[in-house]
Amino acid sequence: MIKHCGGPAVVQRWSGGGASVVQCADGCRWCTDGGPAVVRWWVQIPFMNSISFEPNLEILCYTENKYDMNINAKNQNPSLFAYFKSRNTFMVLVFIFETPKFGDHIQKTLDSGIHIHRKTQKVGHGSNLFCKHYSTRLSDTPARSSSLSVDVTMSDQQCEGPPLQHSSSSSSSSSPRNGIDVFWDDCMLDHDTGAGVFDTGMDPGFLDVLEKHPENSDRIRNMLSILKRGPISPFISWHPSRPALVSELLSFHSREYIDSLLEANKNGGMEICSGTFLNPGSWKAALVAAGTAISAMKYIVDGNGKICYALVRPPGHHAQPTQADGYCFLNNAGLAVQYALDSGSKKVAVIDIDVHYGNGTAEGFYHSDKVLTISLHMNHGSWGPSHPQTGSINEVGEGAGYGYNLNIPLPNGTGDKGYTYAMTELVVPVITKFKPDIMVFVIGQDSSAFDPNGRQCLTMEGYREIGRIIRNLADDHSNGRILIVQEGGYHVTYSAYCLHATLEGVLNLPHNLLSDPIAYYPEDDSFAVKAIRLIKQHQTRILPLLRHDDNC
Repeated sequence: MIKHCGGPAVVQRWSGGGASVVQCADGCRWCTDGGPAVVRWWVQIPFMNSISFEPNLEILCYTENKYDMNINAKNQNPSLFAYFKSRNTFMVLVFIFETPKFGDHIQKTLDSGIHIHRKTQKVGHGSNLFCKHYSTRLSDTPARSSSLSVDVTMSDQQCEGPPLQHSSSSSSSSSPRNGIDVFWDDCMLDHDTGAGVFDTGMDPGFLDVLEKHPENSDRIRNMLSILKRGPISPFISWHPSRPALVSELLSFHSREYIDSLLEANKNGGMEICSGTFLNPGSWKAALVAAGTAISAMKYIVDGNGKICYALVRPPGHHAQPTQADGYCFLNNAGLAVQYALDSGSKKVAVIDIDVHYGNGTAEGFYHSDKVLTISLHMNHGSWGPSHPQTGSINEVGEGAGYGYNLNIPLPNGTGDKGYTYAMTELVVPVITKFKPDIMVFVIGQDSSAFDPNGRQCLTMEGYREIGRIIRNLADDHSNGRILIVQEGGYHVTYSAYCLHATLEGVLNLPHNLLSDPIAYYPEDDSFAVKAIRLIKQHQTRILPLLRHDDNC
Protein backbone atom coordinates (compact mmCIF):
# COMPACT_ATOMS: atom_id res chain seq x y z
CA MET A 1 0.00 0.00 0.00
CA ILE A 2 1.06 3.57 -0.51
CA LYS A 3 2.18 5.29 2.65
CA HIS A 4 0.72 8.55 3.88
CA CYS A 5 3.13 11.45 3.28
CA GLY A 6 2.51 12.97 6.69
CA GLY A 7 0.09 15.79 5.91
CA PRO A 8 -3.39 16.10 7.47
CA ALA A 9 -5.76 13.95 5.41
CA VAL A 10 -9.35 14.07 4.31
CA VAL A 11 -11.01 10.73 3.47
CA GLN A 12 -13.47 10.74 0.59
CA ARG A 13 -15.62 8.04 -1.01
CA TRP A 14 -16.42 8.05 -4.68
CA SER A 15 -19.79 6.92 -6.06
CA GLY A 16 -17.97 4.60 -8.47
CA GLY A 17 -17.01 2.11 -5.76
CA GLY A 18 -16.18 1.46 -2.16
CA ALA A 19 -12.56 2.49 -1.96
CA SER A 20 -11.44 5.32 0.22
CA VAL A 21 -9.42 8.12 -1.32
CA VAL A 22 -7.13 10.07 0.94
CA GLN A 23 -6.07 13.58 0.06
CA CYS A 24 -3.34 15.17 2.12
CA ALA A 25 -2.76 18.88 2.60
CA ASP A 26 -0.13 18.87 -0.17
CA GLY A 27 -2.72 17.69 -2.68
CA CYS A 28 -1.62 14.08 -3.33
CA ARG A 29 -4.27 11.38 -3.35
CA TRP A 30 -4.20 7.60 -3.29
CA CYS A 31 -6.29 4.52 -2.66
CA THR A 32 -5.98 3.28 0.91
CA ASP A 33 -7.60 -0.14 0.82
CA GLY A 34 -6.86 -1.46 -2.65
CA GLY A 35 -10.38 -2.88 -2.93
CA PRO A 36 -12.27 -3.23 -6.20
CA ALA A 37 -13.36 0.30 -7.05
CA VAL A 38 -13.10 3.01 -9.63
CA VAL A 39 -10.98 5.84 -8.24
CA ARG A 40 -9.85 8.97 -10.03
CA TRP A 41 -7.03 11.24 -9.02
CA TRP A 42 -4.28 13.44 -10.37
CA VAL A 43 -0.81 12.18 -9.67
CA GLN A 44 2.73 12.90 -10.78
CA ILE A 45 4.52 9.58 -11.19
CA PRO A 46 7.95 9.47 -9.50
CA PHE A 47 9.31 6.20 -10.91
CA MET A 48 10.14 4.64 -14.26
CA ASN A 49 7.40 2.75 -15.95
CA SER A 50 6.58 1.28 -19.28
CA ILE A 51 2.86 1.91 -19.76
CA SER A 52 0.86 0.62 -22.68
CA PHE A 53 -1.75 3.09 -23.98
CA GLU A 54 -2.68 1.21 -27.16
CA PRO A 55 -1.43 -1.92 -29.00
CA ASN A 56 2.24 -1.81 -29.98
CA LEU A 57 2.77 1.57 -28.34
CA GLU A 58 4.95 1.82 -25.25
CA ILE A 59 6.74 4.74 -23.66
CA LEU A 60 9.40 4.71 -21.03
CA CYS A 61 9.00 7.03 -18.03
CA TYR A 62 12.02 7.63 -15.84
CA THR A 63 13.39 9.73 -13.04
CA GLU A 64 16.57 9.61 -10.97
CA ASN A 65 18.22 7.26 -13.50
CA LYS A 66 16.31 4.34 -12.04
CA TYR A 67 14.09 1.74 -13.72
CA ASP A 68 11.26 -0.05 -11.97
CA MET A 69 8.18 -2.10 -12.73
CA ASN A 70 6.55 -2.68 -16.06
CA ILE A 71 2.83 -1.92 -15.78
CA ASN A 72 0.82 -2.99 -18.80
CA ALA A 73 -2.77 -1.88 -19.31
CA LYS A 74 -3.73 -5.41 -20.37
CA ASN A 75 -2.56 -7.48 -17.46
CA GLN A 76 -3.04 -4.92 -14.69
CA ASN A 77 -6.38 -3.67 -16.01
CA PRO A 78 -6.06 0.05 -15.33
CA SER A 79 -7.39 2.71 -17.65
CA LEU A 80 -4.96 5.59 -17.83
CA PHE A 81 -5.26 9.21 -18.83
CA ALA A 82 -1.87 10.77 -19.55
CA TYR A 83 -1.71 14.55 -19.68
CA PHE A 84 1.61 15.75 -21.07
CA LYS A 85 2.89 19.24 -20.45
CA SER A 86 3.67 20.96 -23.71
CA ARG A 87 7.27 21.90 -24.57
CA ASN A 88 8.62 19.65 -21.84
CA THR A 89 9.55 16.06 -21.20
CA PHE A 90 7.39 15.70 -18.12
CA MET A 91 3.83 14.55 -17.62
CA VAL A 92 1.09 14.28 -15.07
CA LEU A 93 -1.22 11.26 -15.12
CA VAL A 94 -4.82 11.01 -14.11
CA PHE A 95 -5.62 7.42 -13.18
CA ILE A 96 -9.01 5.83 -13.31
CA PHE A 97 -8.40 2.28 -12.18
CA GLU A 98 -10.32 -0.86 -11.35
CA THR A 99 -7.89 -3.33 -9.89
CA PRO A 100 -7.46 -4.74 -6.38
CA LYS A 101 -3.72 -4.31 -5.85
CA PHE A 102 -2.84 -1.36 -8.04
CA GLY A 103 -1.41 0.48 -5.06
CA ASP A 104 1.26 -2.19 -4.75
CA HIS A 105 2.68 -1.07 -8.08
CA ILE A 106 3.12 2.57 -7.16
CA GLN A 107 5.94 3.70 -4.96
CA LYS A 108 5.15 5.83 -1.97
CA THR A 109 6.37 9.22 -3.24
CA LEU A 110 3.99 10.99 -5.63
CA ASP A 111 5.53 14.41 -6.01
CA SER A 112 8.31 14.02 -8.60
CA GLY A 113 8.17 14.87 -12.29
CA ILE A 114 9.00 12.25 -14.91
CA HIS A 115 10.68 12.03 -18.27
CA ILE A 116 8.98 10.20 -21.10
CA HIS A 117 10.72 8.45 -23.98
CA ARG A 118 9.79 5.68 -26.33
CA LYS A 119 10.93 2.36 -24.97
CA THR A 120 13.11 1.71 -28.01
CA GLN A 121 15.35 4.68 -27.13
CA LYS A 122 18.38 4.33 -24.90
CA VAL A 123 18.05 6.96 -22.25
CA GLY A 124 20.57 8.57 -19.97
CA HIS A 125 21.48 11.77 -18.21
CA GLY A 126 22.11 14.65 -20.58
CA SER A 127 20.69 12.84 -23.62
CA ASN A 128 18.90 14.70 -26.39
CA LEU A 129 16.31 12.22 -27.60
CA PHE A 130 13.47 12.22 -30.06
CA CYS A 131 10.19 11.75 -28.20
CA LYS A 132 6.50 11.33 -28.70
CA HIS A 133 4.24 13.53 -26.60
CA TYR A 134 0.67 12.39 -26.08
CA SER A 135 -2.34 14.43 -25.06
CA THR A 136 -5.70 12.95 -24.15
CA ARG A 137 -9.12 14.12 -23.06
CA LEU A 138 -11.18 12.42 -20.38
CA SER A 139 -14.73 12.65 -19.12
CA ASP A 140 -15.05 14.54 -15.82
CA THR A 141 -17.28 11.79 -14.44
CA PRO A 142 -15.57 8.78 -12.84
CA ALA A 143 -16.44 5.76 -14.95
CA ARG A 144 -15.48 2.09 -15.06
CA SER A 145 -12.47 1.40 -17.19
CA SER A 146 -14.39 -0.84 -19.57
CA SER A 147 -16.53 2.10 -20.68
CA LEU A 148 -13.76 4.69 -20.83
CA SER A 149 -13.02 6.20 -24.20
CA VAL A 150 -9.68 7.97 -24.55
CA ASP A 151 -8.83 10.07 -27.59
CA VAL A 152 -5.07 10.17 -28.08
CA THR A 153 -3.27 12.71 -30.24
CA MET A 154 0.45 12.66 -30.87
CA SER A 155 3.05 15.28 -31.68
CA ASP A 156 6.77 14.82 -32.30
CA GLN A 157 9.09 16.89 -30.17
CA GLN A 158 12.75 16.97 -29.19
CA CYS A 159 13.31 16.12 -25.56
CA GLU A 160 16.38 17.03 -23.62
CA GLY A 161 17.91 17.18 -20.20
CA PRO A 162 18.48 14.81 -17.31
CA PRO A 163 15.74 13.61 -14.98
CA LEU A 164 14.56 15.87 -12.20
CA GLN A 165 16.19 15.82 -8.84
CA HIS A 166 13.81 14.20 -6.41
CA SER A 167 12.74 16.01 -3.30
CA SER A 168 10.11 15.00 -0.81
CA SER A 169 6.89 16.91 -0.44
CA SER A 170 6.90 19.38 2.41
CA SER A 171 6.21 23.08 2.69
CA SER A 172 8.12 23.37 -0.56
CA SER A 173 7.83 20.55 -3.10
CA SER A 174 9.70 19.76 -6.26
CA SER A 175 7.95 20.57 -9.54
CA PRO A 176 8.42 19.84 -13.24
CA ARG A 177 10.31 22.48 -15.14
CA ASN A 178 7.09 23.54 -16.84
CA GLY A 179 5.45 24.00 -13.48
CA ILE A 180 4.91 27.19 -11.50
CA ASP A 181 6.60 27.96 -8.19
CA VAL A 182 4.07 29.74 -5.99
CA PHE A 183 5.14 31.85 -3.02
CA TRP A 184 2.61 32.38 -0.24
CA ASP A 185 2.19 33.02 3.49
CA ASP A 186 -1.07 32.71 5.44
CA CYS A 187 -0.49 35.89 7.43
CA MET A 188 -1.52 37.89 4.35
CA LEU A 189 -5.07 36.79 5.19
CA ASP A 190 -4.86 38.85 8.41
CA HIS A 191 -5.23 42.15 6.55
CA ASP A 192 -8.81 43.06 7.55
CA THR A 193 -10.32 45.69 5.27
CA GLY A 194 -13.68 45.81 7.04
CA ALA A 195 -17.20 46.22 5.65
CA GLY A 196 -19.47 49.00 4.52
CA VAL A 197 -20.79 50.48 1.30
CA PHE A 198 -18.43 48.94 -1.28
CA ASP A 199 -14.91 50.14 -0.34
CA THR A 200 -15.84 53.18 1.78
CA GLY A 201 -16.05 51.49 5.18
CA MET A 202 -19.23 53.57 5.70
CA ASP A 203 -22.35 52.28 7.44
CA PRO A 204 -25.24 54.54 6.40
CA GLY A 205 -27.49 53.06 9.10
CA PHE A 206 -30.31 51.92 6.82
CA LEU A 207 -28.78 48.77 5.31
CA ASP A 208 -29.28 45.44 7.04
CA VAL A 209 -26.40 43.80 5.19
CA LEU A 210 -23.07 45.54 4.73
CA GLU A 211 -20.78 44.03 2.15
CA LYS A 212 -17.16 43.21 2.74
CA HIS A 213 -14.60 45.59 1.31
CA PRO A 214 -13.86 44.29 -2.23
CA GLU A 215 -10.21 43.65 -1.32
CA ASN A 216 -11.01 41.02 1.28
CA SER A 217 -9.38 37.75 2.23
CA ASP A 218 -12.12 35.57 0.69
CA ARG A 219 -10.99 36.37 -2.83
CA ILE A 220 -7.47 35.18 -2.02
CA ARG A 221 -8.69 32.11 -0.14
CA ASN A 222 -10.40 30.94 -3.33
CA MET A 223 -7.31 31.64 -5.42
CA LEU A 224 -5.29 29.66 -2.91
CA SER A 225 -7.69 26.73 -2.86
CA ILE A 226 -8.11 26.49 -6.63
CA LEU A 227 -4.34 26.20 -6.99
CA LYS A 228 -4.17 23.55 -4.26
CA ARG A 229 -7.18 21.44 -5.27
CA GLY A 230 -8.03 22.47 -8.82
CA PRO A 231 -6.92 20.67 -12.01
CA ILE A 232 -3.79 22.83 -12.17
CA SER A 233 -2.54 21.63 -8.78
CA PRO A 234 -0.07 19.03 -10.14
CA PHE A 235 1.76 21.85 -11.90
CA ILE A 236 2.18 23.90 -8.71
CA SER A 237 5.02 23.85 -6.17
CA TRP A 238 4.57 25.79 -2.94
CA HIS A 239 7.20 27.93 -1.25
CA PRO A 240 7.14 29.88 2.03
CA SER A 241 7.76 33.59 2.20
CA ARG A 242 9.12 36.17 4.62
CA PRO A 243 8.54 39.82 5.57
CA ALA A 244 10.49 42.41 3.62
CA LEU A 245 13.10 44.39 5.51
CA VAL A 246 12.70 48.15 5.82
CA SER A 247 16.02 48.51 4.01
CA GLU A 248 14.53 46.60 1.08
CA LEU A 249 11.46 48.84 1.03
CA LEU A 250 13.73 51.85 0.65
CA SER A 251 14.93 50.55 -2.72
CA PHE A 252 11.60 51.76 -4.14
CA HIS A 253 9.86 53.89 -1.49
CA SER A 254 11.01 57.06 0.26
CA ARG A 255 12.09 57.03 3.90
CA GLU A 256 9.43 59.62 4.80
CA TYR A 257 6.66 57.50 3.34
CA ILE A 258 7.78 54.30 5.08
CA ASP A 259 8.11 56.18 8.37
CA SER A 260 4.53 57.45 7.98
CA LEU A 261 3.25 53.88 7.55
CA LEU A 262 5.23 52.69 10.57
CA GLU A 263 3.74 55.50 12.62
CA ALA A 264 0.20 54.74 11.43
CA ASN A 265 0.64 51.08 12.34
CA LYS A 266 2.04 52.01 15.76
CA ASN A 267 -1.05 54.15 16.41
CA GLY A 268 -3.46 51.34 15.60
CA GLY A 269 -4.05 52.08 11.93
CA MET A 270 -6.00 54.58 9.86
CA GLU A 271 -7.57 55.16 6.47
CA ILE A 272 -4.46 56.12 4.50
CA CYS A 273 -6.41 57.29 1.46
CA SER A 274 -9.83 56.62 -0.05
CA GLY A 275 -10.74 52.96 0.40
CA THR A 276 -7.26 52.05 1.67
CA PHE A 277 -7.38 50.99 5.33
CA LEU A 278 -4.36 50.15 7.46
CA ASN A 279 -5.81 48.12 10.32
CA PRO A 280 -4.18 45.88 12.96
CA GLY A 281 -2.55 43.06 11.01
CA SER A 282 -2.35 45.08 7.81
CA TRP A 283 1.24 46.24 8.12
CA LYS A 284 2.59 42.75 8.75
CA ALA A 285 0.59 41.47 5.77
CA ALA A 286 1.98 44.27 3.61
CA LEU A 287 5.55 43.48 4.66
CA VAL A 288 5.03 39.80 3.87
CA ALA A 289 3.43 40.63 0.51
CA ALA A 290 6.49 42.70 -0.39
CA GLY A 291 8.81 39.97 0.88
CA THR A 292 6.88 37.36 -1.09
CA ALA A 293 7.41 39.21 -4.36
CA ILE A 294 11.10 39.73 -3.59
CA SER A 295 11.52 36.07 -2.60
CA ALA A 296 9.89 34.90 -5.83
CA MET A 297 12.14 37.16 -7.89
CA LYS A 298 15.20 35.96 -5.98
CA TYR A 299 14.22 32.37 -6.81
CA ILE A 300 14.31 33.24 -10.50
CA VAL A 301 17.46 35.36 -10.36
CA ASP A 302 19.30 32.60 -8.46
CA GLY A 303 18.44 30.14 -11.22
CA ASN A 304 16.16 27.92 -9.13
CA GLY A 305 13.12 28.32 -11.35
CA LYS A 306 11.83 30.16 -14.38
CA ILE A 307 8.15 30.80 -13.67
CA CYS A 308 7.23 32.07 -10.21
CA TYR A 309 3.94 33.44 -8.91
CA ALA A 310 3.77 35.79 -5.93
CA LEU A 311 0.26 35.29 -4.55
CA VAL A 312 -0.01 38.42 -2.45
CA ARG A 313 -2.30 40.80 -0.66
CA PRO A 314 -2.57 43.67 -0.02
CA PRO A 315 -1.98 44.46 -3.69
CA GLY A 316 0.73 46.91 -4.66
CA HIS A 317 0.80 48.36 -8.17
CA HIS A 318 -0.87 51.66 -7.20
CA ALA A 319 1.59 52.34 -4.37
CA GLN A 320 3.95 55.07 -5.51
CA PRO A 321 7.38 55.83 -4.08
CA THR A 322 5.91 58.48 -1.76
CA GLN A 323 2.26 57.54 -1.17
CA ALA A 324 -0.35 54.80 -0.90
CA ASP A 325 -3.20 54.47 -3.36
CA GLY A 326 -6.03 52.15 -4.38
CA TYR A 327 -5.82 49.50 -1.61
CA CYS A 328 -2.00 49.42 -1.99
CA PHE A 329 0.66 50.29 0.61
CA LEU A 330 3.87 48.82 -0.81
CA ASN A 331 4.61 48.23 -4.46
CA ASN A 332 5.27 44.48 -4.52
CA ALA A 333 6.04 44.28 -8.23
CA GLY A 334 8.20 47.42 -8.14
CA LEU A 335 10.28 46.06 -5.27
CA ALA A 336 10.78 42.78 -7.15
CA VAL A 337 11.85 44.66 -10.29
CA GLN A 338 14.35 46.71 -8.32
CA TYR A 339 15.70 43.53 -6.72
CA ALA A 340 16.29 42.07 -10.20
CA LEU A 341 18.13 45.22 -11.30
CA ASP A 342 20.23 45.26 -8.13
CA SER A 343 21.07 41.59 -8.76
CA GLY A 344 22.51 42.25 -12.19
CA SER A 345 19.59 42.19 -14.60
CA LYS A 346 20.07 44.77 -17.33
CA LYS A 347 16.48 45.14 -18.53
CA VAL A 348 13.13 44.19 -17.01
CA ALA A 349 9.72 44.44 -18.67
CA VAL A 350 6.51 44.86 -16.65
CA ILE A 351 3.20 43.96 -18.30
CA ASP A 352 0.22 44.89 -16.15
CA ILE A 353 -3.27 43.63 -17.10
CA ASP A 354 -5.10 44.73 -13.95
CA VAL A 355 -8.17 46.74 -14.92
CA HIS A 356 -6.65 49.87 -13.34
CA TYR A 357 -3.53 51.70 -14.44
CA GLY A 358 -0.40 50.44 -12.71
CA ASN A 359 0.47 54.02 -11.87
CA GLY A 360 2.71 53.28 -8.88
CA THR A 361 5.00 50.95 -10.82
CA ALA A 362 5.15 53.37 -13.74
CA GLU A 363 5.96 56.26 -11.40
CA GLY A 364 8.76 54.32 -9.76
CA PHE A 365 10.58 53.74 -13.06
CA TYR A 366 9.36 56.77 -15.00
CA HIS A 367 12.90 58.07 -15.53
CA SER A 368 14.56 54.72 -16.26
CA ASP A 369 15.36 53.08 -19.59
CA LYS A 370 16.17 49.80 -17.82
CA VAL A 371 12.51 49.08 -17.05
CA LEU A 372 9.79 48.99 -19.68
CA THR A 373 6.39 49.43 -18.02
CA ILE A 374 3.31 48.47 -20.03
CA SER A 375 -0.21 48.81 -18.67
CA LEU A 376 -3.44 47.66 -20.33
CA HIS A 377 -6.25 49.22 -18.34
CA MET A 378 -9.73 50.66 -18.38
CA ASN A 379 -9.69 54.29 -19.50
CA HIS A 380 -10.56 55.64 -16.06
CA GLY A 381 -8.27 58.67 -15.77
CA SER A 382 -7.14 60.19 -12.48
CA TRP A 383 -9.27 59.51 -9.39
CA GLY A 384 -7.94 62.08 -6.96
CA PRO A 385 -4.88 63.23 -5.01
CA SER A 386 -3.63 59.70 -4.34
CA HIS A 387 -3.81 58.86 -8.05
CA PRO A 388 -2.77 61.96 -10.02
CA GLN A 389 -1.66 59.95 -13.05
CA THR A 390 -4.20 59.62 -15.84
CA GLY A 391 -2.94 56.48 -17.57
CA SER A 392 -3.24 58.26 -20.91
CA ILE A 393 -1.20 57.58 -24.03
CA ASN A 394 0.75 60.78 -23.36
CA GLU A 395 2.38 59.49 -20.17
CA VAL A 396 5.42 57.94 -21.84
CA GLY A 397 8.25 58.52 -19.34
CA GLU A 398 10.72 61.32 -18.84
CA GLY A 399 14.46 61.85 -19.20
CA ALA A 400 16.25 58.59 -19.85
CA GLY A 401 12.89 56.86 -19.40
CA TYR A 402 11.22 58.68 -22.28
CA GLY A 403 9.50 56.07 -24.42
CA TYR A 404 9.70 53.33 -21.79
CA ASN A 405 6.20 53.70 -20.34
CA LEU A 406 3.52 52.38 -22.69
CA ASN A 407 -0.06 53.02 -21.62
CA ILE A 408 -2.87 51.22 -23.41
CA PRO A 409 -6.13 52.74 -22.10
CA LEU A 410 -8.86 50.48 -23.43
CA PRO A 411 -12.55 51.33 -23.87
CA ASN A 412 -15.04 49.76 -21.49
CA GLY A 413 -16.08 46.26 -22.55
CA THR A 414 -13.00 45.59 -24.67
CA GLY A 415 -13.32 41.82 -24.16
CA ASP A 416 -11.21 38.82 -25.09
CA LYS A 417 -10.65 39.66 -28.75
CA GLY A 418 -9.83 43.28 -28.03
CA TYR A 419 -7.25 42.39 -25.38
CA THR A 420 -5.68 39.80 -27.66
CA TYR A 421 -5.49 42.39 -30.44
CA ALA A 422 -3.84 44.90 -28.10
CA MET A 423 -1.31 42.32 -26.96
CA THR A 424 -0.49 41.33 -30.53
CA GLU A 425 -0.34 44.83 -32.04
CA LEU A 426 1.31 46.73 -29.20
CA VAL A 427 2.82 44.55 -26.50
CA VAL A 428 4.46 41.90 -28.67
CA PRO A 429 6.42 44.29 -30.94
CA VAL A 430 7.58 46.45 -28.02
CA ILE A 431 8.80 43.47 -25.98
CA THR A 432 10.44 42.01 -29.09
CA LYS A 433 12.46 45.18 -29.57
CA PHE A 434 13.21 45.76 -25.87
CA LYS A 435 14.41 42.17 -25.27
CA PRO A 436 14.13 42.05 -21.46
CA ASP A 437 16.19 39.76 -19.24
CA ILE A 438 13.14 39.05 -17.08
CA MET A 439 9.43 39.68 -17.54
CA VAL A 440 7.13 40.69 -14.69
CA PHE A 441 3.52 39.79 -15.43
CA VAL A 442 1.24 41.82 -13.16
CA ILE A 443 -2.20 40.21 -13.08
CA GLY A 444 -5.58 41.39 -11.86
CA GLN A 445 -8.83 39.56 -12.54
CA ASP A 446 -10.81 42.78 -12.08
CA SER A 447 -10.81 43.12 -15.88
CA SER A 448 -13.19 40.15 -16.05
CA ALA A 449 -16.76 40.21 -17.30
CA PHE A 450 -18.18 39.89 -13.80
CA ASP A 451 -15.93 41.96 -11.57
CA PRO A 452 -17.56 44.64 -9.39
CA ASN A 453 -14.55 46.93 -9.84
CA GLY A 454 -14.03 46.74 -13.61
CA ARG A 455 -15.87 46.81 -16.92
CA GLN A 456 -13.59 45.09 -19.41
CA CYS A 457 -15.49 41.82 -20.03
CA LEU A 458 -12.56 39.41 -20.17
CA THR A 459 -13.48 35.75 -19.74
CA MET A 460 -11.34 32.77 -18.84
CA GLU A 461 -10.39 32.25 -22.47
CA GLY A 462 -9.16 35.83 -22.75
CA TYR A 463 -6.94 35.44 -19.69
CA ARG A 464 -5.72 32.10 -20.99
CA GLU A 465 -4.69 33.63 -24.32
CA ILE A 466 -2.90 36.55 -22.64
CA GLY A 467 -0.99 34.01 -20.53
CA ARG A 468 0.04 32.13 -23.67
CA ILE A 469 1.30 35.32 -25.31
CA ILE A 470 3.32 36.22 -22.20
CA ARG A 471 4.85 32.72 -22.09
CA ASN A 472 5.82 32.83 -25.76
CA LEU A 473 7.41 36.25 -25.33
CA ALA A 474 9.37 35.05 -22.32
CA ASP A 475 10.54 31.93 -24.14
CA ASP A 476 11.67 34.06 -27.09
CA HIS A 477 13.35 36.91 -25.22
CA SER A 478 13.83 36.21 -21.49
CA ASN A 479 14.96 32.59 -21.40
CA GLY A 480 11.48 31.71 -20.18
CA ARG A 481 11.81 33.76 -16.98
CA ILE A 482 8.52 35.20 -15.72
CA LEU A 483 7.58 36.59 -12.33
CA ILE A 484 3.80 36.77 -11.91
CA VAL A 485 2.52 39.17 -9.26
CA GLN A 486 -1.08 39.22 -8.03
CA GLU A 487 -3.01 42.49 -7.88
CA GLY A 488 -6.79 42.99 -8.05
CA GLY A 489 -9.70 40.71 -8.86
CA TYR A 490 -12.77 41.13 -6.65
CA HIS A 491 -15.40 38.63 -7.78
CA VAL A 492 -14.83 36.03 -5.07
CA THR A 493 -15.52 33.05 -7.35
CA TYR A 494 -14.75 34.10 -10.90
CA SER A 495 -11.42 35.70 -10.01
CA ALA A 496 -10.12 32.29 -8.91
CA TYR A 497 -11.28 30.71 -12.16
CA CYS A 498 -9.65 33.48 -14.20
CA LEU A 499 -6.42 33.05 -12.26
CA HIS A 500 -6.51 29.34 -13.07
CA ALA A 501 -7.00 30.15 -16.76
CA THR A 502 -4.18 32.71 -16.75
CA LEU A 503 -1.73 30.20 -15.31
CA GLU A 504 -2.90 27.54 -17.78
CA GLY A 505 -1.96 29.99 -20.51
CA VAL A 506 1.43 30.69 -18.96
CA LEU A 507 2.05 26.94 -18.84
CA ASN A 508 1.12 26.80 -22.53
CA LEU A 509 -0.89 23.62 -22.06
CA PRO A 510 -2.30 21.98 -25.19
CA HIS A 511 -5.79 21.58 -23.69
CA ASN A 512 -7.86 23.59 -21.20
CA LEU A 513 -7.87 22.07 -17.73
CA LEU A 514 -10.92 23.95 -16.45
CA SER A 515 -14.03 25.06 -18.30
CA ASP A 516 -15.69 28.43 -17.76
CA PRO A 517 -18.63 27.99 -15.36
CA ILE A 518 -20.51 31.20 -16.13
CA ALA A 519 -19.14 33.17 -19.03
CA TYR A 520 -20.87 33.59 -22.21
CA TYR A 521 -20.62 37.26 -22.96
CA PRO A 522 -21.55 38.58 -26.41
CA GLU A 523 -18.51 40.34 -27.77
CA ASP A 524 -18.17 43.08 -30.37
CA ASP A 525 -14.54 44.03 -30.71
CA SER A 526 -14.97 46.59 -33.51
CA PHE A 527 -14.81 49.66 -31.26
CA ALA A 528 -11.90 48.27 -29.24
CA VAL A 529 -9.95 47.46 -32.40
CA LYS A 530 -10.49 50.98 -33.70
CA ALA A 531 -9.28 52.46 -30.39
CA ILE A 532 -6.21 50.21 -30.33
CA ARG A 533 -5.30 51.19 -33.89
CA LEU A 534 -5.48 54.86 -32.94
CA ILE A 535 -3.29 54.22 -29.89
CA LYS A 536 -0.76 52.41 -32.07
CA GLN A 537 -0.68 55.24 -34.62
CA HIS A 538 -0.02 57.76 -31.86
CA GLN A 539 2.55 55.69 -29.97
CA THR A 540 4.43 54.70 -33.12
CA ARG A 541 5.16 58.36 -33.81
CA ILE A 542 6.69 59.02 -30.39
CA LEU A 543 7.96 55.69 -29.01
CA PRO A 544 11.22 54.38 -30.49
CA LEU A 545 10.33 50.83 -29.41
CA LEU A 546 7.32 50.86 -31.74
CA ARG A 547 9.11 52.25 -34.78
CA HIS A 548 9.97 49.84 -37.55
CA ASP A 549 13.44 51.16 -38.38
CA ASP A 550 16.31 49.22 -36.84
CA ASN A 551 18.46 52.23 -36.03
CA CYS A 552 16.39 53.47 -33.11
